[in-house]
Amino acid sequence: MIEVVPPAVPALRFTLEDIVPLRAAAPTLRMRVRLAAGDGVRVRGVGLNVDVRIAAERRRYAAGERDRLRELFGAPADWASSLGPIPWLRAGVHVPPFDGATTIDVPLPCGYDFDLVADKYATALDGGEIPVDVGFTGTLFYDGPGGRLQTAKIPWDSELSARVPLSTWRDAVDASCGSEAWLRLDRDVLQRLQTYRSRGGFATWDQAFASLLERVEA
Repeated sequence: MIEVVPPAVPALRFTLEDIVPLRAAAPTLRMRVRLAAGDGVRVRGVGLNVDVRIAAERRRYAAGERDRLRELFGAPADWASSLGPIPWLRAGVHVPPFDGATTIDVPLPCGYDFDLVADKYATALDGGEIPVDVGFTGTLFYDGPGGRLQTAKIPWDSELSARVPLSTWRDAVDASCGSEAWLRLDRDVLQRLQTYRSRGGFATWDQAFASLLERVEA
């Protein structure tokens, strides 16, 4: 009896090439990832799911950073149980056909939107790096024996880790927003602030908020 051994399923390997600021209307980083299927493998396409998480537990924090991160993780005394991953991006990416290997670009939004947890986290940091984990799932389409279309699931443990310099994040924000930050407010609160600014004769919003902070701190 002749035993027929099925051909091996190509194993995609993921390698991070870089994460750099991207020129865009909104603050964005570009994550470039290399996909390698092996020499001689003809890939017809990949339906790729990308899950990017900030691994907040993988760095140390200065006292000021710990104070600003209380809203996310609670009191520092509880961080042994509360400090954990922060979702940054979940996206589907269509990878076109390639032979052997190819690269893809994944845009990562970043900025000063304080309703987004990832932005709130990065804004609370003084410097250093942002630890990141990237997971990949999806479906691989490739040429099997005789050029027949074959499919395979990307293993759930396909992932990579990286460290993004905070300066890279801020370069992307500065390229789009300069040194300004945006704060979303309820309309009634904004009207009260406008009244305070008008009565105080403040020429700018910076002056009005600085006056309020000085009163609170005093």
